[in-house]
Amino acid sequence: MTTRKKYTRKFKDEAVELFLASDLPITQVATKVGVKAGTLGNWIKRYREANPEKFDTGEQESVSFAEHQKVVAENAKLKQEIEFLGKVSLDSNRQGNTSGFRVVRSCWASSGVRKLKHFRGRVLSS
Repeated sequence: MTTRKKYTRKFKDEAVELFLASDLPITQVATKVGVKAGTLGNWIKRYREANPEKFDTGEQESVSFAEHQKVVAENAKLKQEIEFLGKVSLDSNRQGNTSGFRVVRSCWASSGVRKLKHFRGRVLSS
């Protein structure tokens, strides 16, 4: 049975401050400190909860209702355009979004090269 390691508050705070001061990912800082990334992540979470003043960036930007409605309307319009383009694509080739080159029937030429006889339902040669 393994024993659980206990870390001092000072060690935890220094590890968190090392992470916050560097631009390194949690995994690299955790390796340097000698703990698992999940453990360091938990320490960072608790540190932020205990010290919210260090992470308070001031007022959050609020968006006016009119601007919000404008973005919602634009989003709805773009969704309609995407839906329309999907339907047009399905109707244009009757196959959905598949490649236009579809060999329905082919034949062997005298040179041994396959010739395309049909393209999108149209006979190219007889």
